Amino acid sequence: MSNQEWNLDRERGMENALSGAEPDYLGYHVNLSLLDFNLAGKRVLVVGCNRGGDCRPFIDLGAEAVVGLDIMDEIGVDFSHDRVSYIKETAEKMSFFNEEFDFVFSFATLEHVPDVGSAFKEIARVTKTGGKIYTVASPLWCNRQGPHWGSVMNFEPWIHLRFGVEEIVQIVEKRRLQGLDVGGMNVHSIRYLMDTKSMNQLKSSVYVDSCATLQGITIERNELQVEPYPGELGDVIKELESLGYSEKDLLAMTHVFIARKL
Repeated sequence: MSNQEWNLDRERGMENALSGAEPDYLGYHVNLSLLDFNLAGKRVLVVGCNRGGDCRPFIDLGAEAVVGLDIMDEIGVDFSHDRVSYIKETAEKMSFFNEEFDFVFSFATLEHVPDVGSAFKEIARVTKTGGKIYTVASPLWCNRQGPHWGSVMNFEPWIHLRFGVEEIVQIVEKRRLQGLDVGGMNVHSIRYLMDTKSMNQLKSSVYVDSCATLQGITIERNELQVEPYPGELGDVIKELESLGYSEKDLLAMTHVFIARKL
């Protein structure tokens, strides 16, 4: 396949990923990450591979070998392939040698990693010279919809920053009794996502600052994608700014980091 054909194929994949009733954000970012990178003959590391589904696209797109890394007990149970292997360990301290992988990819994972600075250093360390890094963490802890709670929590923006765990449980239960939508939120999910063992609870700026200090790489993108300022929520934003959160922290939806190893 020529480079032009490869890029057209990736662009079609990006369009298809977002065209369905339920957008495939993983597929979108996989295709976006490969617009200028051909996987043929390459070794890929997926940081935060979950049950293995995050490794499948790279096999389908021609990677020579894919390694999935995660700490969950169910790592890799959903996808087996003779070119895929799994290793259960943290992103902050990987057992790989220096420069083992041509391409390192991470999607919706680093917001769960306690020490993102160490994780980014490890990602850079295990990337080969000339290799590519692509990570996207979304949503970040400060996002107004909360830690992976989604739009169901829009009735109380930044509820996780303004109320304690038990207060949130009471607010959600009251809405449930009133017959109002609370999605899949329940006592267990609220306590789980408010636990520092589940979400690192870091401000958005920590991600950008951690990447900015990495050595031996060329950064192509290290940025926060920020939602438009919601004027109707200005009072809430001011309340949270008084608690030490910046406007950018509160409005950041996603951190995108793309780099090349020198």
